[in-house]
Amino acid sequence: MKKPGLILIILLLAFLQANILDSFRLFSFKPDLLLGVSVFAVLNTCGYWPFIFALLCGLLKDSLSYAAFGLNIFSFCLISVTVTILNKGMYFDSQSNYIPIVFACALFNSLVNYAYLFRQLSLPAFLSVSFVSAVYTTIAAVLIFKFLRGFSVNPS
Repeated sequence: MKKPGLILIILLLAFLQANILDSFRLFSFKPDLLLGVSVFAVLNTCGYWPFIFALLCGLLKDSLSYAAFGLNIFSFCLISVTVTILNKGMYFDSQSNYIPIVFACALFNSLVNYAYLFRQLSLPAFLSVSFVSAVYTTIAAVLIFKFLRGFSVNPS
């Protein structure tokens, strides 16, 4: 997939996440589509592009959400750098290998948000909320991966 096509898909998913997914909430949660496409971009592009895509996804999520500005930018960029480093030593023989990576990234993003909101939510409540949110994000990310894998992925 060419980089302008992925940027267009990121913008489309940002619109979907901000406007349309409110009607598809599960236990008052909606999946984090931008995190899913950010992890997809990190795993399927090379060079400095994974960081650029993570920065764009974090900027869009910060702009369209109620969280403190810069929190998701920091989280997505840190996830991008970490998964890029880990990606060099991993072999993906099937799409099911992406599931633990997305789940761990969703949990990390929840932890970063908890660190910001730690006085407003108890730890047991946070853990139950973040687990459900991470599972829902992982399911949505698998669907995003299948959709994007339908296009030809060009890692250059």
